[in-house]
Amino acid sequence: MVKYKILNQHSPEYDEVYITKMDLLYDGGQNVINNAAMFIPKEIMESAPAYQNRLNCASYKNHLSSIINSFSAEVFNKSITVLPASDADDKSTSGISLDLDATDDFYQDFMENADLKGTSLVNILKKILSEAMNHGKGLVQVDFPKSDIRPLSLIEEEELGTARAYLIPIPLLSMIDWEIDETTGTFKFLVLKSEYSKRETFLSDRTMKTVRFKIWEKSDEGIVSWKIFELKIKCNREPKPDDEFSLIEEGIVSFPEIPILMMECPTELCIGDLIGTLCVDHFKRYSSLIHAENRNLFSLPVYAQGPELSSSGDLSEIAQNPNRGMQAATQMRHKGFAVTGPEDKIYFAEPTGNSYQLVNEQIKELEDSIYKITNQMAASISNSQSAKSLSGLSKIVDNRAKEIVLTAYGELIKAFVVKLYKLISAARNEPIMWAVLGLDDYRLTMDREQLLKEATSIQLISIPSKTFKKAMLTQIAVQFLDSLTPQEQMVIKEEIDESVESMEEDEMYGRENQDREDTKEAKELSLENTKKMNDQIGKEKPMMKNNEK
Repeated sequence: MVKYKILNQHSPEYDEVYITKMDLLYDGGQNVINNAAMFIPKEIMESAPAYQNRLNCASYKNHLSSIINSFSAEVFNKSITVLPASDADDKSTSGISLDLDATDDFYQDFMENADLKGTSLVNILKKILSEAMNHGKGLVQVDFPKSDIRPLSLIEEEELGTARAYLIPIPLLSMIDWEIDETTGTFKFLVLKSEYSKRETFLSDRTMKTVRFKIWEKSDEGIVSWKIFELKIKCNREPKPDDEFSLIEEGIVSFPEIPILMMECPTELCIGDLIGTLCVDHFKRYSSLIHAENRNLFSLPVYAQGPELSSSGDLSEIAQNPNRGMQAATQMRHKGFAVTGPEDKIYFAEPTGNSYQLVNEQIKELEDSIYKITNQMAASISNSQSAKSLSGLSKIVDNRAKEIVLTAYGELIKAFVVKLYKLISAARNEPIMWAVLGLDDYRLTMDREQLLKEATSIQLISIPSKTFKKAMLTQIAVQFLDSLTPQEQMVIKEEIDESVESMEEDEMYGRENQDREDTKEAKELSLENTKKMNDQIGKEKPMMKNNEK
């Protein structure tokens, strides 16, 4: 038994309110409207009905989701392939095996069905990246199916299906406490909190909920274990500090590390941190503008009661009714009319429209700032990254900043995938070095006419470098066929490299032969000129002798 106040400790980095707000801003739709009070505060002296009316007019434009989803989609617009680095120790090679059969069927199936529910690894990575863009962190757990039979080898595990690793995305809100090993960068311990309420049958009531804590821990001896603590309480209350939670289940896993990986997004690439406050401000101002406009869209009908006595002074049967004023006024008010007396005045105290124009301009400025900040993310990335991501033909594209950002996200994904595959293969007792291909060429694709023009003009530049020619021809080929897989790109690169080497050898051989021909012609020409000069001298000598005489 462990007390709630021990289990429910929070990391200094954990901010439940902030995570909840950013989740709502990303989800948008009715979720954020239902929780508009978290973003739109009540004004001083504002009555409760007036405040509720303002909340009912809340309207949200989801710029945050639009920007994050756009970047995430463009990152994974390039294919990704995970392969074993079969010759990683040989520095003269690429360190990557192009043979897809170098790994067993599990890794092929894992790429297509990573969660045992038909979701591909790419789609799970896209979800994790989107959460990291929004919060700065994204979580996923690796697990193996359970079995009552303990296998004695990997072959038996494969037959039982217990070696079939799968992924479980974890909401960031559930990770309330953790500690990182500064040496390895992995978790020393991790606390996950969740709540759920099950209705056993349709006749039962959903009045009880279960509060659960799952604790992951790695001992000094390197043993990774987990424990689950639970408490059932009524749905309308929260646990008290001294409430005791029972140990429900515990176990040890074969993973060398806690099987929960965290993708951390650098601050300069965390879109939620960069524009989150701007999105909140936009939400408040836009909703206020809609509310103010709605209040002045409709005219107010007025019912002006006549005098009890007519101009002649005679009383009618209706006018003699002592309750006439009250009854008529009540009826007209129910119909939406404002009731006035003959001398009463009613008028509208409405704004001139200057405030509307000012707020509308501020909203436009906020939208411009939101997109301007995301477009300037590349300025925060180091020069080494930008130099790596931009070379050759891609520098002619105007949208260089976006290319840098997409490449940075691609590098983030590749490093995360290597850690993921390394963790899985270690748990399966497979000593494999992994390498990731793809997610590294985000040059904008030009139309074919422009691409041909650029390629032709570049080839006219006489640069005596085989490396330049190889890189230039490879980039042109890849841009012509943008849907190439990483393996196909590598094959094309190797073929181009071999071709350029062969062309250089042929040109060198041709130059040597040409030099020989030029030397032979020069010698023959020299001999012929020498002979002509000698013949000329032979003719001039007798003439000189005659002149001397």
